[in-house]
Amino acid sequence: MPSPMIHLLTAHEVNPNAHALFWVGNLAPDYINERELKDKIHFRNHPKRIEALAKLKTEIDIANPFEEGWLLHLFTDLYWDEIYIPIFKEKCKKSNATSDWFTNYRKETTLASFYIYHNFDWSQHVWNKILNANLKTLSSHLPITQSGLSTLFYTNFIRSY
Repeated sequence: MPSPMIHLLTAHEVNPNAHALFWVGNLAPDYINERELKDKIHFRNHPKRIEALAKLKTEIDIANPFEEGWLLHLFTDLYWDEIYIPIFKEKCKKSNATSDWFTNYRKETTLASFYIYHNFDWSQHVWNKILNANLKTLSSHLPITQSGLSTLFYTNFIRSY
């Protein structure tokens, strides 16, 4: 569960010249705040998460930039959850943090997001592509709607930076 800007940083490393819908797809799986549905979308409740993601890869249209971005988001979260979250939890445990690890984690990922947005020359260009993406051309069987995307960008991301 990295921040939006960490997702975009990963996506930029994969394809810096991507189509606008690729960038949108890299944020779209986080369009909902309901934890149970979000965990389902991210396959966090699947006993073999990597296998579920590999299966999804065979079911989507990898030539569709939105679906490619969606898949990259899910793989990024998988590795983040398995590698970085345990490291962060251990760091908090060793430092005897006064608040829970998740509060500390969110503070640090928020700072990282602000830093990336304001210090990487590509970030504002990518956000412009996202904000100007033609969502009416979005075609996908993945669990997202245009109204869900609009809500995502307005409530969760646009006002953040």
